[in-house]
Amino acid sequence: MKCSLCGYCEIACPIFITYRDNILGPRWRVQGAVMLKNRKLDPTDRIKKSLYTCLTCASCVDKCPLNLNIPEIVIEGRSLSTKPPQSEIIRRNVLRHGNPFGVKNSFKSKKESETLLFVGCLYPVVDQITLGLDLFARFDFLLRVFQRIPIFWKKMDGITKIAKLLEVLGYEFTFLEREPCCGEILYNMGYLEDFKSYIQGVHEVLKRKRIKRIIAFSPFCAYAFKKLYPKFIDDWDIEVLTLVEAINLRFEGGKLSLRVTYHDPCYYARHLGITEEPREILKKIEGLELIEPEHHKKKTLCVGDGGLELYYPKVAYDVAKRRVKELLSTGAPVIVTQCPACMAMIKWVLKREGWKADVRDIGKIVLESLK
Repeated sequence: MKCSLCGYCEIACPIFITYRDNILGPRWRVQGAVMLKNRKLDPTDRIKKSLYTCLTCASCVDKCPLNLNIPEIVIEGRSLSTKPPQSEIIRRNVLRHGNPFGVKNSFKSKKESETLLFVGCLYPVVDQITLGLDLFARFDFLLRVFQRIPIFWKKMDGITKIAKLLEVLGYEFTFLEREPCCGEILYNMGYLEDFKSYIQGVHEVLKRKRIKRIIAFSPFCAYAFKKLYPKFIDDWDIEVLTLVEAINLRFEGGKLSLRVTYHDPCYYARHLGITEEPREILKKIEGLELIEPEHHKKKTLCVGDGGLELYYPKVAYDVAKRRVKELLSTGAPVIVTQCPACMAMIKWVLKREGWKADVRDIGKIVLESLK
């Protein structure tokens, strides 16, 4: 099936809407990826910028009359393109350390269980990401951040609270003491062969631990385990729950006087089709008022993460600012979401613009309502 060049995808693309530049739109990205595959185009810097300014947010997919999976086409194009220098640092860190930041995740667990609570790489360092985003505007600073971030602190408070919540809800689970990255970032950056090889190792770790079920903190990890691992691992048979699915299954209700708006992460709403579960959770909290932004559920606006903040931080910031403005226009003092990358981007904009709002993970909201 071929792109018809109709351009409907462009009216949904956050990058194209912000800049009105054809090379920054999905239609041009698809053509560039196809021409790279057919060897009708050289992998120039122009092609690289086009492919790596894609957020893989999938907002274009709903508009495509041919139902093309444009993010997958873009990622295949990335596999054939030259890459931003930042991506090689991330690749090296994942392959050497099992973590894009060079941090070795270490989570102690006293329990053995067939259910794994998979924390992921982003939650422990959300605060560092927020503080470091201004530095990402220059590559030399970015290089230092990725090489030296192990000396920074890792904030475990949020992880502890969500683990406590799941225990309260009756879940028994274990952690991986040396938790590897899920590898989704390798796939997203276009290192497809590295990704296929790397996840075989992750799968071996899970089999040795006799894991039959994963509860994933991050939408990116959930997407990897739900969608990518079954595609590339023949005997993948592990059940995968996102955090909001796990909470919604057992949370019966709480009390909390609060006005909130909810930001749908792209990888929940469009890639995994998870839009009702977080709202069902919030509706179970007596006294909580949910005020929806104009764009919500599958129509959510991307907040500019997905790797763009590493390659083109100014572009990411402009996209994020537009979304944060919309969230603040609801008048809700609290922005709730369930994605560490989204939280970091929202906090970055709030800090730089001097705007006031509290940003909270939905799991923490639920735990607070139970107190």
